[in-house]
Amino acid sequence: MELDRQRIIELLLEVSKDPQGIKAGDLARLLELGKGRTTQLRHLLQAMTKEGLVVRDGRRYRIGPQAQRGGGDGGDDEGAAVDAELGDGSRIAGTLQVSYHGRAYIDRGEAYERVRLAREGFGAAIDGDRVEAKISQRGRRQEAYIVKVLERGRKRLTGVLHAGPPWQIEPDDPRLPAPVEVRDPADGEPGEVVLGSIIDYPDKHGSPLVVDVTQRLGEPGDLLTEIAKVLAENMIEEVFPRAVRSELDQVPDHVRDEDLVDRVDLRDRPFVTIDPRTARDFDDAVAVEPGPDGTTRVWIAVADVSHYVEPGTATDEEARRRGCSVYLPDRAIPMLPEPLSSGICSLVPHQDRLAMVVRLDIADDGDVRDADATAAVIHSHGRLDYDGVAAALEGDFRGRRAAYRDHAPTLLTMQRVAHALRERRLARGSLDLDLPEAKVVLDEDDPRRVRDIVASRADAPLKRAYNLIEEMMIAANEAVGRLFEQRGLPTLWRIHPEPLANAIKMLVAWLRSYGVRVNESRLRKPEGMAELLRRLRGHTAQRPLSYLVLRTLKQATYNVENVGHYGLASETYLHFTSPIRRYPDLETHRLLKRLLRAEGRPAGGRQHGTTPTEEQLAQVADTSSSLERRALDVERAVHSLYAAHMVKDLIGEVYDGLITGITKFGFFVSLGEPFVDGLVKLETLDDWYEYEETALRLFGRDGHVISLGDRLKVRVVETSVSRRQIDLEVVEWGSSVTGRDSGAARKAKKGKDGGKPKRERAEPPARRRRRKR
Repeated sequence: MELDRQRIIELLLEVSKDPQGIKAGDLARLLELGKGRTTQLRHLLQAMTKEGLVVRDGRRYRIGPQAQRGGGDGGDDEGAAVDAELGDGSRIAGTLQVSYHGRAYIDRGEAYERVRLAREGFGAAIDGDRVEAKISQRGRRQEAYIVKVLERGRKRLTGVLHAGPPWQIEPDDPRLPAPVEVRDPADGEPGEVVLGSIIDYPDKHGSPLVVDVTQRLGEPGDLLTEIAKVLAENMIEEVFPRAVRSELDQVPDHVRDEDLVDRVDLRDRPFVTIDPRTARDFDDAVAVEPGPDGTTRVWIAVADVSHYVEPGTATDEEARRRGCSVYLPDRAIPMLPEPLSSGICSLVPHQDRLAMVVRLDIADDGDVRDADATAAVIHSHGRLDYDGVAAALEGDFRGRRAAYRDHAPTLLTMQRVAHALRERRLARGSLDLDLPEAKVVLDEDDPRRVRDIVASRADAPLKRAYNLIEEMMIAANEAVGRLFEQRGLPTLWRIHPEPLANAIKMLVAWLRSYGVRVNESRLRKPEGMAELLRRLRGHTAQRPLSYLVLRTLKQATYNVENVGHYGLASETYLHFTSPIRRYPDLETHRLLKRLLRAEGRPAGGRQHGTTPTEEQLAQVADTSSSLERRALDVERAVHSLYAAHMVKDLIGEVYDGLITGITKFGFFVSLGEPFVDGLVKLETLDDWYEYEETALRLFGRDGHVISLGDRLKVRVVETSVSRRQIDLEVVEWGSSVTGRDSGAARKAKKGKDGGKPKRERAEPPARRRRRKR
């Protein structure tokens, strides 16, 4: 029988006379689920618990307050908007996205709103498929029905193997139809996690997937198994194909005389590299010298990967398939094999290397007076790291930092130029989102042992050292972009469109609730958003409100149409400076060489392949954007695995926390040490809370208000590595944030119970509106 949320609610209502609830196994029998589907039911029950549809008490489940109040459907328009341009019978194409809560949508891309899929509208599609769908318009309700699967999105899956006959896999992803039939279990052992390659897809909704077992991943719940699952599900391979490895035999280990043809010799310039201490590949090097008319001339050299990776080779095809390098706490999975990324393409010190070099003549006010690019050969005179540069800029040359003394004048010049570039960039409206990121600190001997998770926000000197290189790379990317823009030539732009109108409207409502008044139309321009971020500094909820701003912004992508970069307030921006780890940069190098060659300037010798058409570039842009999103998702997922794994040893411990996110099923709390996030479920609180989306708060029946930025003490109660989740419970309420724009919130500071300092009292806005009417 098919898993159906509404049927689960009906059954829980039927057994609601038993206050103890029902076990998942008993519920599975009532649902007449097949063998091996109880875990999938538990996944769905977990999602319904988060929504308030189900309440979990130990191993038993009972009907939740949201279901009793009719909250099972979530409303007709939740999560999707009615598109006035789509009428009844219209056809659309997009990607099917199924949420863990059971809702499904057709995602048509950044420029369009999602369209909700009808419950019976799946056809033969599964989550991740690219589909064609037909629109059904019934009054204000707009739904899609899938009529054709254009392209299958999933090629493999992971899950626990169960012995047959027939052999089956219980998929880890509850969005997939289960159980999954296994044609060939290979040498898989029952009870272990395996990877299955899909060989047959459903011909209708509810039909099974059929797979062959292709890899054994390990025991369920083990950290390394869970990481292997994430990599396998996302088709990220660590080992390069045999065809790529065979091509590496032809890669030289030094710059040869024939490589110097058609290049400018810049080996006399004082280039240095500045990277993290643990870096193994060096994309870029910089040099400074006096320029004309009082400017400072800055040379930015970027490894000429395109000289060694030719279009159409196995290495190029694999780099394009990977899209970018993936960085995990315990390893890096490179886009290019090590003999290239850490060998001949890396700008290692005291060796000649081929490079594409950008020259910038920069005035004292950060204005780039002149810019050019060329193919060259360089020689790095020093391998510096950010810690050493930060110390040198502070005048600290103790110990190993003594070697930085000779570079100090150059570093001070670079700092002055970088500061001028940054001030000019911020003045035009570039966004400065200074949010801390979590860094996993592993034991050197055992990568499964997490020593700590810390906030990676750098101190002021170290931040200045990082900014030094960051500003020069941004300037180089913009300069190369201007070369293409001035000539009207196609390239791969790095675009960041302005936020959607609905997203800005919601952000304005949230900010108003927290006492921050902004002009909605101003936020459509980068200057307005930059001004908002400055105003948030010092706000008691600065960090969570800054997260809301980040959530409002669109994701930057690659495109052949240049619409500018909203976040950088840049009209001509592309990626040029990291061809070792990003495929679009490699393609940009090839396009730049064609531009230089057409103008009779040094372009690095031979030309490889034909000039790509705009359609071919558009395909590279789309693919690279998708692969970048995949890499980010994998990196976040693996980080969450490490966080959940570490906190297993901290169950029962109490920590200070900050509320950074609020939903209808609970709120997220960020701990300071360790720097991890956990969830407090509403069902664990001693009151019934009403979620107000426009206020972004939870209002308790007794008047207690839960707001972003509230501080509290929480206890770690449970953690699941496989679910990547940390569950917390409130120990003590601390200082609370109230909206200065709300009269009720102002009254909340006084309270209705004699002014107890740990509880804020206010009436939910919806209740106030009803009372007023």
